Amino acid sequence: MVHEMIHIICGNWGQDLTEKNMATWEYKPADIDEETGEVYDTADVYIRCKNCATIHFLDDHIESEVRE
Repeated sequence: MVHEMIHIICGNWGQDLTEKNMATWEYKPADIDEETGEVYDTADVYIRCKNCATIHFLDDHIESEVRE
């Protein structure tokens, strides 16, 4: 297996968000009705730049994979 490397840059500020203490992330699970199984809202990952407070939605740029 190859050592992973990823670069995440804030598009508004140009800050490298992989630098320590420059970003936070949050995972919001999907909102699913327990009785019907209907999906009201899909899961999301948010990345927030601590330099300019821009919130980036990961699924705007990377295709999500749904596992059943």
